[in-house]
Amino acid sequence: MGTENQTPSERYWLCPLYSFNCDCESVNLAEGVQIIRIPSKFVEYLDKHFSDLLKTIPSEAEWVASLPYNENTSANDLLVDLITALRLHQQGRVVAGLLTFATFHNSEWVIRGTTSWTPVSSIDFFLEDPIYKFRHTDVLKINNLLLNIRKWREAGILNNINIALERFHSAYHGPIEDRIIDQMIAFESLYLGNEQELTYKLALRTAFLLRKRKDHRSRIFANMKEAYKYRSRIVHGDNPPSRDELRVIVPNTGDYLRQSIQKFLLLLSTGMSLNEIRNQLDENILTNGRTLPPIE
Repeated sequence: MGTENQTPSERYWLCPLYSFNCDCESVNLAEGVQIIRIPSKFVEYLDKHFSDLLKTIPSEAEWVASLPYNENTSANDLLVDLITALRLHQQGRVVAGLLTFATFHNSEWVIRGTTSWTPVSSIDFFLEDPIYKFRHTDVLKINNLLLNIRKWREAGILNNINIALERFHSAYHGPIEDRIIDQMIAFESLYLGNEQELTYKLALRTAFLLRKRKDHRSRIFANMKEAYKYRSRIVHGDNPPSRDELRVIVPNTGDYLRQSIQKFLLLLSTGMSLNEIRNQLDENILTNGRTLPPIE
């Protein structure tokens, strides 16, 4: 965001991105979103007003998401959609901080002080997962995801998997035991609804939706059964798994969930309902083992 392109009193929403790195100085994304180096004035503001509340050091955020101010667009929704696009694209613990109103006036940032938490904001800076590495070559895919998510939000498609999305984001925070519980709830809301025989159906449907090859499906099936067993042991307090055991499985289930949400969204956007997706998936499993269109 070079100063030569700025006019006085341009208005923005700024949000620090923790556990995030970028291989270029700035990124221009769809909907007027930019990712830029964090302004020093913003670091000073966070340090002064939130040093007792934040568990992180404000300067640990080297980047911010800059969202254009628009009275007709919810900055909260736009930030959630941006973080959703980033997280669905790849692994990496990108964590959003406080969403704060600011202006760029006479080549200087002025932090206005209107600050809010969003569903993807957190004061927990979680170091267990790798840092999110954004590359300039990711821009096209992130833009496509962001534009689709915005379109799906407007069409109400996101409402169909709201629980899955909420738990998907919740699984980026907190103890690893809570993360696998959140992941399994998200899987259940996608693949099962109110059905019974949970473990088998969940594992089988996930394996067949995500992969074609038998050996790949077998591995996902086994991993999902193991993850659901761990979830049950945690919830019921019956010989809960160790954190070392969970650290092996949670990255796999997180990746399966990421892929599942993307595929469900694509299928929902064709006009299918959740029940139709589940029924078609079962029919394909029983007949030809094929994945569902439009994913081959």
